[in-house]
Amino acid sequence: MEAGVEDTLYQPDAISFVEWPEIVEELLPEGTIHLHLEVLPDQKGG
Repeated sequence: MEAGVEDTLYQPDAISFVEWPEIVEELLPEGTIHLHLEVLPDQKGG
């Protein structure tokens, strides 16, 4: 990859957020924690 992604992903104390991890799945280090965010409909009613 040209963007230096590998340098960023393999920093031992770094936290990286990847918007589309399926694109770089093979580059993600072992032990990667996946966090999934979901936008829910407004629950206020009205």
